[in-house]
Amino acid sequence: MRIPPAQLEILQRYPWPGNIRELENVIERQVIVTQDRRLVFDDLLLGEPPRSLSRASSELTAAHDRGQQSETPLLTEHALSQRQRESTLAALSKAGGKVSGRAALRSC
Repeated sequence: MRIPPAQLEILQRYPWPGNIRELENVIERQVIVTQDRRLVFDDLLLGEPPRSLSRASSELTAAHDRGQQSETPLLTEHALSQRQRESTLAALSKAGGKVSGRAALRSC
């Protein structure tokens, strides 16, 4: 595995509020899901919401301001993390514990 220089810069600029364990988890997650030998750290892995989530959040806020109830259940950051972990473990189990097999099961 290798980290391209541009990706290393992303890791170095990130403030890592969760300490070294957060960095370790992000790198570990990428090692599990990468399909080639280069690690890429996109915004999602670093805790920045993807644009679609930002848009959904804005829509929920607007609906709330209008007094409407949302039909979309909201997950806490911890609950989302737990679901991602469970999904990764399930995929690893299906892949017989092989990290390269987990990459082939990304849709799990």
